[in-house]
Amino acid sequence: MKKILLCLLVLFFLVSCASVNPFNDERPFIGAIAEDGKYLFTTTDSEAILSLPIKINRVSGSFDPDTGVLFGAIEGAFSKTIVTAGIDASGQFTKAKEDGFTYWTHKESGIQVTVPASDIILFSTSRVKEVYDRTFGEKDYESRLDGSVIKDLFSSVSGLYVNRPTQLPQTDLDLSEAAVERFDHIIIIADTETYDTGFTLTTREYSDSFFKLLKAAYTTMLKKNSQKIDLQYLKQIITQDGNTVRLLDQSLDENYILGIIQNRVNI
Repeated sequence: MKKILLCLLVLFFLVSCASVNPFNDERPFIGAIAEDGKYLFTTTDSEAILSLPIKINRVSGSFDPDTGVLFGAIEGAFSKTIVTAGIDASGQFTKAKEDGFTYWTHKESGIQVTVPASDIILFSTSRVKEVYDRTFGEKDYESRLDGSVIKDLFSSVSGLYVNRPTQLPQTDLDLSEAAVERFDHIIIIADTETYDTGFTLTTREYSDSFFKLLKAAYTTMLKKNSQKIDLQYLKQIITQDGNTVRLLDQSLDENYILGIIQNRVNI
């Protein structure tokens, strides 16, 4: 009995001594990684991405549509000691060290992961140490994302945001005539059944042009799918407010936000 108690005390000591995840709703991870042109995403629908025997609260990350590099963080409630032991025991990862920095590479996909603290796992399809350096390596937290954007992204199950996009997110609509350099930012908010998209253009003139283009593209899609065109319904789901054009209440069968990313990442 004493040996069991001693083992439990040692385990408790190891877990309690592990560093703590510095990110939370007030200091979100996604705020530390924001960059122009990159697709920022966040979701609480973790099962749509992976199935792990730990409690996951949120998965957030960044995707570069030009290079295909994907990185981010898995946040939840779990012990660093137990997770790293599980990674070692799985036999699916190769362990490595770089200047005292420990990380693992998944043998099949090549994805790198590291566990810098309890409650957070960093991952990258490129070099995970770079993710660590730009997040945990920074002494003072500074959000690169406006608070209102973070609030919108966290308001539903999943969200995607891109500031000054270099490519438009893939959709069922033909928006090939839209000039990407005219967009200031795009935000997509999704729950389990529907999603809304907001397109903010750099000028009102560009907004007017895109408003017409979006209505035409949506009408073309309906005709292609042999669906009835209800003009009153179109007025409700395609709206304009200043420089922002919105496409509202679109139905989905799966996690649309993650689908945008997964369809572009070769892993």
